[in-house]
Amino acid sequence: MRRPIPCLIALFCFALGGQTVAGADAGSVTLKPSPPLMKDADALPRLLSGAPPAVIKTINATLAQVDAQALRDARDCLRI
Repeated sequence: MRRPIPCLIALFCFALGGQTVAGADAGSVTLKPSPPLMKDADALPRLLSGAPPAVIKTINATLAQVDAQALRDARDCLRI
């Protein structure tokens, strides 16, 4: 079963890579760019601030899982 919420979070973070965004009702969100997964395959940025530490940890763990899956998929494509 696919979980759409982590994918939406990942897409949001990807679109904001390395930027700070002011929220209407919250503080700002700061993202840190990640090193590329491989040549021509960027990794998703990681959340640095703008949420409670437990939330940041959960979001970053989800982004790491998405990156790991993307790397596996890219490697599978290269084997074809």
